[in-house]
Amino acid sequence: METESQESGLVLRWTQNGQTEQFSLTAGDYTIGRDPDCDLTIEESSISRHHARLFSADNIYHLEDLGSSNGTKVNGQMLEPHQSFALAPGDQIFLGRLPVRLQDISEAPDDVRGDTTQTLVINFSSLKWTQEIEGIRNRLYHLFESSVDDAEKLGVLKSGLDDEVKELTHYVESKFREHEVLQQINQEIGQILDANQLLSTALKMVVKVLGADRGFILLYDPRHGVLKSMVTHRFDRADQSALDFDFTFSQTIAKSCFERQQIDFIDDALKDPRFKSSQSIMASRIRSVVCIPLKQEEKISGVIYLDNLRTPGAFHRHQTEFLNAFSCQTAIALENARLYTQAVTDDLSRLYNRKYADKRIYEEMGRSSRYTRACSMILLDVDFFKKVNDTYGHLAGDQVLVGVSNVIRESTRATDIAARYGGEEFLILLPETELDGCRQFAERLRQSIESMVVEKDNLSINVTISAGLATYQPWMQNNVSAFVDQADKALYFAKENGRNQVQAADDLDLADSP
Repeated sequence: METESQESGLVLRWTQNGQTEQFSLTAGDYTIGRDPDCDLTIEESSISRHHARLFSADNIYHLEDLGSSNGTKVNGQMLEPHQSFALAPGDQIFLGRLPVRLQDISEAPDDVRGDTTQTLVINFSSLKWTQEIEGIRNRLYHLFESSVDDAEKLGVLKSGLDDEVKELTHYVESKFREHEVLQQINQEIGQILDANQLLSTALKMVVKVLGADRGFILLYDPRHGVLKSMVTHRFDRADQSALDFDFTFSQTIAKSCFERQQIDFIDDALKDPRFKSSQSIMASRIRSVVCIPLKQEEKISGVIYLDNLRTPGAFHRHQTEFLNAFSCQTAIALENARLYTQAVTDDLSRLYNRKYADKRIYEEMGRSSRYTRACSMILLDVDFFKKVNDTYGHLAGDQVLVGVSNVIRESTRATDIAARYGGEEFLILLPETELDGCRQFAERLRQSIESMVVEKDNLSINVTISAGLATYQPWMQNNVSAFVDQADKALYFAKENGRNQVQAADDLDLADSP
């Protein structure tokens, strides 16, 4: 794991599955845990679903345990549930069994880059700005006190100064957060190649920095000429009637923003004429709204919608420059993700192609070797596929392959690698999976495909699959062909012995010796 400098912000880095992960904290309050709804989700078994809270108060960062199962330690001291601890650079932290070190990056030594301890890195630049403003305030206080004898007038001056300092501090802090988010997009979002993950991350970022309660992102589907909802944030369905009204209103605003290609601020939805035209105002809780077109130069790809349910005027027009930059960088990252996905995806099945699958197999074999972790593979093909083509035609054959692909996609986890490996042949790589788990998954998949029906020209087509399984063995020495060959031998055995079945190389003693 490496630790890299950031100009500002709080950065958490840890190593997982052999990869260095990083998350920049751009606001003052974050929850950490395994739950996907947490601001920072870490898939570590010793971390609870809602493990800890990290927040800033009085220019100091605090860590609070949220009643986690395995606890939170700071400098060897176990925190009581809901007890918070004021952090300082150099503190040793354990979230469950995950070690974390707090470090002020402005004072970080060069050898931090070679350290393998998980590192929580703080640059206190925004806090130092706040302290500098406070120093100016105190100096002006002394100036007023030495120049003004009238106590009442002195009180008015101090009160006015406090208001100005408060407003200036809020403005400076908001600009730091905006700057940090733009940095984070450059350094992190640009490296995310899954479109949904990218959009979800971008949405959480902008929700935090703008103080929104909810949000969603719509992308334009040119094939059908509509805006499609991709990701949402905190739209709960506890009150379905209010939510229906909210969606009706928010979709209208989003469509208008997309057509005008300009940022749309609504200071108070209760007074907006578009709201009054429908009587949804009586059911909705929306107060402030900002809608941002996802736009790169003249090309618009979608819309980000955010609202606040409590405060009129929660979104400010001085944020327009930031929002335009955020929109452009997110749109660029989205286009890069789209192009990458296009390059590694099979056109017909929409699964990964063989070249990408081989690359990921090689990577997972390396992780299995380094960390002594299980990794299994399924190689399957459609039984008597040539007969399907000959009987129903190649278009029907393509529909069968698409149907099989859909079942595979719906059955696999996010961490699995599913690819079209040949004409009617598919490969599924299951990291962190022993042979028994692989066998159970393959059998469920076989049954699902057996029950699948493909409709073509008023005809119903049923197919079955044969599958060969293999698990990674040290003697394979990161040789992708050796791994695939074991699954292929098991597949051949399944086909030669009646088809529509699952066979494992280990069970059949097909594994080569070193």
